[in-house]
Amino acid sequence: FAAGTADSRSPDELVRYTFDALEAWARDHGWPRGLEQTPHEFAYDLGTRVEPLAEDLRRLADLYCRVAYASDMPRRKKVAPLKRLWQEMRLREPVTV
Repeated sequence: FAAGTADSRSPDELVRYTFDALEAWARDHGWPRGLEQTPHEFAYDLGTRVEPLAEDLRRLADLYCRVAYASDMPRRKKVAPLKRLWQEMRLREPVTV
């Protein structure tokens, strides 16, 4: 979204890319996804750590499961809220010393 390439990606690609980015973001914060965690469990866990993101994280987990496990192609308007999640993750980048 920040690079302006979101409109050129398919909705399912945006969902997968965003979930991958979320996993990397969480690892950078010291909150890696457990091997046994489902996308929903991972989103819930992160939502308890960063409460303002809880709703967006739940929405992403729902979309991701539909794309990854049901081969469901979400409509573009359903992935539009992902932009807000990207903005919030950028605001909460880990501090490096």
